[in-house]
Amino acid sequence: MRALMEGLRRCGDWQGRTDRRTFLAMYFDILLAMFGLMLLAMVIKWNLKVDITWVLRYVIYALHIPWIMAGWRRMHDVGRSGLWFFVPVVGLLLAIWSGQTITNRYGAPRVVAR
Repeated sequence: MRALMEGLRRCGDWQGRTDRRTFLAMYFDILLAMFGLMLLAMVIKWNLKVDITWVLRYVIYALHIPWIMAGWRRMHDVGRSGLWFFVPVVGLLLAIWSGQTITNRYGAPRVVAR
């Protein structure tokens, strides 16, 4: 969940780079959060007979924003424009590709404490 919190903190940041480990951790954190929210919605619907799926839909849409921003910065880490993230197959392949270890036109590589 640390990667998701970092992604939420840097949500409005189009500049800079995001390393592969942070990007993938954020992706799986968002999947885990969406799964948990869906389970919560099902439990509430079964027990309280209240349908909150419309709220869940907007929360899931909101969780996509930091992921898109991280994908944009991930493309910078690979040395490409952020627009490559929106090319379906190429964007996915570049997202899991190893980033550049040198300073590129988008900045220096981020040093992540492990």
